[in-house]
Amino acid sequence: MPARTQWAPSRYPPTRRSDHVDVYKSASQGEVRVHDPYQWLEQNTDETDQWVTAQEAFTREYIDQNPERKSLEDEIRNNEKYAKFSAPSLKHDNRWYWSYNTGLQGHAVIYRSKDEKLPDFSKEDGPGGEVFFDPNLLSSDGTAALSATAFSRSGDLWAYGVSRSGSDFFTVYIRPTTAPLASVDGSRPSHDEGRLTEEIRFVKFSGVTWTHDSKGFFYQRFPSRESHGSANDDVAGTETESDTNAMLYYHRVGTNQAEDVLVYKDESHPEWMWNIEVTEEDGRYALMSVRRDTARKNLLWIADLEAGTIGQNMQWDKLIDDFEASYQYIANDGTKLYLLTNKDAPLYKLVSVDLADPPEKRVFHDVIPEDKDAHLEDILAVNKEYLVVVHKRNVIDEVYIHDMSGKRLTRVASDFVGSIQLSGRRHHPSFFATMVGFTNPGLVGRYDFSEKEGQRWSISRKTLVTGLQTDDFNAEQVWYESKDGTKVPMFIVRHKSTKLDGSASVLQYGYGGFSIAVAPFWSSAILTYLQKYGAILAVPNIRGGSEFGEEWHLAGTRERKANCFDDYIAASEYLVKNKYTARGKIAITGASNGGLLVAACLNRAPEGLLGAGVASVGVLDLLKFADFTIGRAWTSDYGDPHDPKDFDFIYPISPLHTVPSNKAFPPTLLMTADHDDRVVPLHSFKYAATLQHLLPHNPDPLLIWIDKKAGHGAGKSTEKRIAEAADKLGFIAQSLGLVERPLGSSSGAVSFHNTALAYAKARANSKQKEKGHPRNNDIPFRVVRLVDPETARLSEPQPLANIIAGLEQKREWVELVATDPDPIVKIIKSNILYNRLKAIQDKKRQNKPREEKEVQVTWGVSENDLEHKLKKAQEELERGNRVNLVFATRKDQPSLSPEEMAARVQESARFLAETGEEWKARDVTKHTTVVYLQGLTRPTSAPSATSAEPTKKERQRLKDKARFVAQKASE
Repeated sequence: MPARTQWAPSRYPPTRRSDHVDVYKSASQGEVRVHDPYQWLEQNTDETDQWVTAQEAFTREYIDQNPERKSLEDEIRNNEKYAKFSAPSLKHDNRWYWSYNTGLQGHAVIYRSKDEKLPDFSKEDGPGGEVFFDPNLLSSDGTAALSATAFSRSGDLWAYGVSRSGSDFFTVYIRPTTAPLASVDGSRPSHDEGRLTEEIRFVKFSGVTWTHDSKGFFYQRFPSRESHGSANDDVAGTETESDTNAMLYYHRVGTNQAEDVLVYKDESHPEWMWNIEVTEEDGRYALMSVRRDTARKNLLWIADLEAGTIGQNMQWDKLIDDFEASYQYIANDGTKLYLLTNKDAPLYKLVSVDLADPPEKRVFHDVIPEDKDAHLEDILAVNKEYLVVVHKRNVIDEVYIHDMSGKRLTRVASDFVGSIQLSGRRHHPSFFATMVGFTNPGLVGRYDFSEKEGQRWSISRKTLVTGLQTDDFNAEQVWYESKDGTKVPMFIVRHKSTKLDGSASVLQYGYGGFSIAVAPFWSSAILTYLQKYGAILAVPNIRGGSEFGEEWHLAGTRERKANCFDDYIAASEYLVKNKYTARGKIAITGASNGGLLVAACLNRAPEGLLGAGVASVGVLDLLKFADFTIGRAWTSDYGDPHDPKDFDFIYPISPLHTVPSNKAFPPTLLMTADHDDRVVPLHSFKYAATLQHLLPHNPDPLLIWIDKKAGHGAGKSTEKRIAEAADKLGFIAQSLGLVERPLGSSSGAVSFHNTALAYAKARANSKQKEKGHPRNNDIPFRVVRLVDPETARLSEPQPLANIIAGLEQKREWVELVATDPDPIVKIIKSNILYNRLKAIQDKKRQNKPREEKEVQVTWGVSENDLEHKLKKAQEELERGNRVNLVFATRKDQPSLSPEEMAARVQESARFLAETGEEWKARDVTKHTTVVYLQGLTRPTSAPSATSAEPTKKERQRLKDKARFVAQKASE
């Protein structure tokens, strides 16, 4: 392993320590005084800015020492260069809408069909349709992004939120669907062109819900803040004040926000928040969900929109008026509601209730009962009388179709392994399923009820990556035991050539909170890292998530929060014990609640177990999280530090307050952003300062990385995400001392690490450094021109897939020879391809250092098996390695006599001699049941496999040699 990036301790930028003390109430200790020397970092002052600038420069100095940082970023970018798209959705203007990103665009563009007909994406190359809205036109640097969006029922209007620099606050605008925002002939139109004049501001944690008359929509907002400036000012997101006094409003199209109608507020419960849905088919009922925190519990109040006007005097039928469980609207047939709930069903169930019944006589009937072995995660009502259901069973999604009575009819996409998201409408005769996995970048499937049975399900669009071979990676699920004996599942992903002998490093990712499951996901950046460094991705599904329903979630909350940390550390220990990796080679990562997870495990894990830690936008000060922005809502998971009983279990696990000073930390990187108004950056600021103060002589770096004009994570441009991934993964690589490895598949086939793009540049510059062929899928162009090598004539542009069809059967390949002005390929004939591959293999063998191999042959094996083992020994000899032939008795065999042993050794020696190999044994030893032929080597003068047959004299000499060895073995 190469030397890690050089690090000199005790030279961190200085951080002032104050005498500030906070006082808390403890049920067991009474008044507790907690020293907070970095409280000043909670304020946006010049001193804080200077500290941030110094820390940024210090961290960048370390990261820039990584010689492979740039190449890693380039490879991530190249492997990200493939088309990405969403499932299409039919709107009420009778057009289909979908998002599409050509590969490296900052944000996905919204496209639409020209009429009610959905384009056939299997026959069209590119996005299809026409541009409706290009969010890349909202800002020149990609820091403005779409948030909540909704089309009106009439199909004439589109409401959309725009967030700046990643803030959770956004402004809602309205645009007629007849006024797209698109670049024409390279122009850059203003966002103001075509949209309506109103701006709906201070919207946060809200959807946009139109009433069916298309006259307006409901939304949630917070009180006005002068600090935000105008809607175009990039100021929102930098404050830390608490988000309280949310209000539910109704905006009427064509009016100013000042005229919006207040629907509901509750000054006696300033932390409560509101969300409204309108019944999908009839538009008659408004269903208001009331939440006081992030717990899976809500109130559900219902108002009849036909019975009165929208406003504070709306009459609410309080169907659910206690915070006892979660209730989510799925569909309705008139007054009959279908609700997804965890009431008396921790794995969730679907129930129905009739609003026509008097409140005291209402009964909730089970429609789809709880499945004790699977989490009922999502339900979609489609084709008027059907329900599409997603069950998460052992963290793998399963999709079933039921009728409205709850009867299960069939399963869809049964051969897919991964996570699935549904989209569709109840009045539509079809629905779409977007499917993704660790080794599958994405499929969009369609189920069409109008087709015949057996023909309803089809794949309408498939993501085709260009820089990675998805078949080269393998994903599996294992189960391990946590500290308290709980069985926890974990996904393990690796390149197939990565050995499972403890030599690989591990990238471990976790979350474990807020009833959020970590389902299989696709990441080009992570797979690039795994491929480049021969690393393994491990994703343990620890307690605190929703993988196994509400009980699994609650087992990782409040006084049970330490279970999450124990689960995560146990995962690392399992990986070491089972030879996936070794101690000191595991890099743990996580974001948000996962950042808390990483920091807590860095504090608690046995010294030497972990090799690095990266905590992104983490909740690290558990005594103060509830005092900033939306932190108060997290008390359902963490407890309330201002409650004396809760304080007693929070204080001992708060990462900021439990940093050990008596052990060495692995290389640690804290990542945050200046516009993160969800988990404010002061958490990372204070934890970094604490680490650097308590561990100034730590043998490895303790650093903080601070992004500018970015928030908690949502809305980041593609380029920002690539640069961040390169910094994070590059930090791990340089801290662990990883080096780029040559690729080879498990079958021994040749692979090429250089990308097709790099190869094309070499050809274009007439600097042909290496003869080789890129894999077809590595050519980053779908449409190319084919050159005739004899006439130099170019074909018309054509799909690359058409050219390569059938080439493998002919043992031919294609090679990218130019990219400017058009991508050009040529066909490589089989004989040229063979010679290139052989030359590369020979070069690898020549450069490969001699190793000592051991081939074991068991006594009593069949002749064919013996021949196979000896051929394996020959192959190693041919590669220039030293071979130990070990003849051993199986456990179920009796000991052999010396004569029988000698006969078997002589047979082996004869085989090697008769195949024309000259070999010699450094030593021949024997024991009761084992004979070793040690140090077999192939002299450089020995005939190779491709040389002429040995002469009669040579054969006799070899046989004599064999008899000598056999005699030595029997003495």
